[in-house]
This record gives sequence, structure tokens and C-alpha cells, in this order.
Amino acid sequence: MAINVKLLVCDDDISTIDVIQSQLNCQELGIQCILRAYNGEAAIGIIERERPELILCDIGMPKVSGIEVLKYIYENGVYTEFAFLTCYEDFEYAREAVRYGATNYLTKPIDFDELNEALLRMISSVNEHLAQWEKGEDQSARDT
Repeated sequence: MAINVKLLVCDDDISTIDVIQSQLNCQELGIQCILRAYNGEAAIGIIERERPELILCDIGMPKVSGIEVLKYIYENGVYTEFAFLTCYEDFEYAREAVRYGATNYLTKPIDFDELNEALLRMISSVNEHLAQWEKGEDQSARDT
């Protein structure tokens, strides 16, 4: 498992975040902390400050939508594993999600087995990314 992995959960339904926080076995998954945002504007602020490795985000939220949060990440080159957790099953939203690099598209009501599997895949990708980055750092140190 990755060390110190942060998960940002962004949803305007506070009870959804509460349920996720109470049901996830963070220690087993290797998640250090769960950050909370109740709209996309707050999520962007947290992303800028905390750089979470994992993000679960609703689509339909006040101020800034989940799609706009994902576009912000994409346009600013922020490395994170991003998954939508939403009531929207619309193909157009899923297509936008893929276009801007979302890892997964999960629908509510939450299936915790599916959520855990998605998080494990996302954490595995974070670990692979970190390993490649460290290998690149090691290589560049040897080249100097």
C-alpha cells in the first residue's frame, strides 16, 4: 500500500460523505485521511493545498460541478486518481469523465464492494506512478 495516501470526497450531500467515511476501512486500504468538500469550489481549494492522491467526486454540485473539478485537474496537470460517484447515469457525463482522465465512474446508491475495488485499483495506480517517478529520480541522479 502507498504511504500517506489522502482521499478527497466531494459531494454536496453531507450524509453521503459521512457514510463513506464510516464504511471505508482506511487502514486496510492504506488511506491516511479523508478530506471533505461539499462543493466543487471547495474541492479545488483542497486540491491546491493538499494534493490528494485519490478523489471521489459527485457531478451535480453547487458553485462548481464535478466535471469542472476534473477539468481543473486535467488543465493544471495535477496528478491524482479521480473517480466520479454520482446519481447521473447519462452517457454524456461518462464520456466527459473519460475525456478528462477519470479513472472510474461509479453510480449511487453506493455499492461498497465496488467502491473498495475501485479504490484498490486507484491506489495501485498511485503506487505504480510513485515507483516510476522514483525510478526516474534515481536515474537522473545517476546521470549527473
